[in-house]
Amino acid sequence: MTHFELVHKVYNDNLSKIEELIQNSKYPKTFQVLRNFYTKIHDIMKSLKEIEKIQRFYASQALSRILYEHFLVAYYIWTKCRIDKDDSCGSDYIDYYLIYEIMKRENYNAKLDKSYDNKKTPLENFLIAAPEFNNMSDPITEADVLDTNKRANKFDIRNILKYMQDDLDPNDAFKSLHSLVHDVCRRYNTISTYVHGGRLAELQTFENSPVTDKVKVLKDNSSMANIFCYQLLSLTILLTATENEDGFKIYQPIYDFMEAKHR
Repeated sequence: MTHFELVHKVYNDNLSKIEELIQNSKYPKTFQVLRNFYTKIHDIMKSLKEIEKIQRFYASQALSRILYEHFLVAYYIWTKCRIDKDDSCGSDYIDYYLIYEIMKRENYNAKLDKSYDNKKTPLENFLIAAPEFNNMSDPITEADVLDTNKRANKFDIRNILKYMQDDLDPNDAFKSLHSLVHDVCRRYNTISTYVHGGRLAELQTFENSPVTDKVKVLKDNSSMANIFCYQLLSLTILLTATENEDGFKIYQPIYDFMEAKHR
């Protein structure tokens, strides 16, 4: 049985208990994040497998860049919850990052429509574009905008990379998993050219420069998505284990498998 197969079996065999532990957890937002990101990454994985079948290198690289960003955000939120022992990072993502995205979208649209007034603040422009936010019982203030930006900016991939590099304890219990994350960061940077329409992507795709085994890359990309899927399920079970011994009992077969693998 592979690691992937084992994790899925353990998760599915204990689904009712895992859901019970999540329902009684102090970290509902973080668990919501993990569940949503698993679903999104699983969808990406299925797409990458289809792309591998038809051998579309450029599409696989572009989609893999999206895949890496998804996993990094999810892993960051899980790590913050585990280390800080609170649900604030998950809450910031679910609640504040949403407001940040709405404000950014509406102000960008206003600039496209040439209705953005440079004499007004971003908040004032936003409230003109989305008046429903101006009629709330607790209206948004400039201080709220600053607070929202601060909470949301932690999910900027550059800030996530900085946290992983500079802020984590080098002796953290999960330092072996951080090596995977370091590799993901390097991959993320290397293939960013594919989502920006860059020349490096063109050279690799059309001129095979640098020389690339494209069949292997396509296979590796879909395999990496597989890894992320079972990692997120493992991380979900592990987070239940930080609160309840039953969570670790569920995780025990996965732990034993990994220990035997590294002997």
